[in-house]
Amino acid sequence: MESFPTRIPSNKIRRILTLAEELETIPPHSKGRLTVEYYHQIKTYLHKAFDLPIHPLGKLMEGLVDVFRAAYIGVGAHPRLLDHAVKEITSFVSRLYNCVRILFPDLSETGGPLLIEAEAASEGGTTPETDDISLVVSCGTLIHPILLPKIYPPLFDLYALYNDKDDEKYWERVRKLNKQGDIGLMAFLGIDQKFWLIDAVLKEKSPSLSALRNQSYCSAIETLQHISTAFSPKEKLEVIQKTFSEITKTVEESMGDVQVWCMDDLFPIFHYVVIRAQIRHLGAEIHLIQDLMEPHLENGELGIMFTTLHACYFQIQNEKIPSHG
Repeated sequence: MESFPTRIPSNKIRRILTLAEELETIPPHSKGRLTVEYYHQIKTYLHKAFDLPIHPLGKLMEGLVDVFRAAYIGVGAHPRLLDHAVKEITSFVSRLYNCVRILFPDLSETGGPLLIEAEAASEGGTTPETDDISLVVSCGTLIHPILLPKIYPPLFDLYALYNDKDDEKYWERVRKLNKQGDIGLMAFLGIDQKFWLIDAVLKEKSPSLSALRNQSYCSAIETLQHISTAFSPKEKLEVIQKTFSEITKTVEESMGDVQVWCMDDLFPIFHYVVIRAQIRHLGAEIHLIQDLMEPHLENGELGIMFTTLHACYFQIQNEKIPSHG
């Protein structure tokens, strides 16, 4: 049995030993077919195992994290080392996945994207434990949420340093644009007046038009701000996706009708949301997603939404800003 330093409280030691005993039995590991339910069992087990220092996977993770932090904190925090750090993370993910496949051989052999489906409801009428009907799983979707939170601070510092010049230019313009009220900013961005939704705000809060500031699309703005608290590329992309959903929800609730978007209408509204969200290191966020996003996420809805965010970032840096506040 592992020996523990005397400074660790006895109740914490008991919890660790109880969890270690629980993890001695892994979920059924050779069913021959991967389903959504089975995949969630694997994920739950791995999250616990990689977080437990006395578990072999936990020891492995602890060693990798220590090596990464030692290499890229302090004198290692230099923008020129970003490419090396990304390659190292890619190697970590691949090798950790290979270790996991020893325990769970039903996972994809290559780690590439695999579409899996939930089990059908049983004859007794019970439904699957998860609401997911189907799920695309891959090496990254499994390992990123486990590894990246543990190395995120030194990793994001590298991205912030690398993108410092562009982010400073973007931030200066965001601050200037945010001096404008909602009406002025939406007019400047070319948002169709029917999407200003001013009537709804006035009914609810009764301010004067000139005083309106940070009152429009609040739920979408708040949602996008969560990109800074998401750790993996997939989680960040899901924040962007939810932001678009919140824009649509706000418009539909105000207009009382289903909204079918064209990009000419949607882009200026999203641009407004990005400006109001005031994400300090947006360029670093975008760069991290680009580097670590798996290829199968580049196409389809998530890829289009990410491209739209990138376009907003570029436009904020380069468009002319009105001189009046």
